[in-house]
Amino acid sequence: MSEELGKRFYQFAMDVRNLCAVAGKEWINQEYIRQLLRSSSSVGANYIEAPDPLGKADENMKLKIARREAKESTFWLRLLFIPPDHSLLADRERIVNESIQLTKILLVSSTSETSFILSCHLRARSLISCFLLPGPCHLISCFLISCFFPNFDF
Repeated sequence: MSEELGKRFYQFAMDVRNLCAVAGKEWINQEYIRQLLRSSSSVGANYIEAPDPLGKADENMKLKIARREAKESTFWLRLLFIPPDHSLLADRERIVNESIQLTKILLVSSTSETSFILSCHLRARSLISCFLLPGPCHLISCFLISCFFPNFDF
């Protein structure tokens, strides 16, 4: 696992903790903060535990759990009440964006997810090649395919 990514997960948990320390003064946020602190710290904890020598299946499961916790953190962050004119709104948006990025990173980190995405790409590629028309229409179909699939390799 990437040490840089581990630091990023740690920083995410610290940013959430610092936000919750200030936003916790609103009574309505108390339960949201409990859930948010658990899920945000669990992202990094599961990522760190993933490479333990318990097998590839366990590693994939830990990465999937970390991804689910990152998605849950996004949910709780969005529910957190911050008054409209408060300076914490920008901090929350930054942390929400980071949570979304971490979720995407964890999606790609899981090998089973990556192989699924790759197989879908290959199936789509073979399906598209069936629609390539001969002659002048071939240029039009190539153009249309390149518009929708810019990385398509003819």
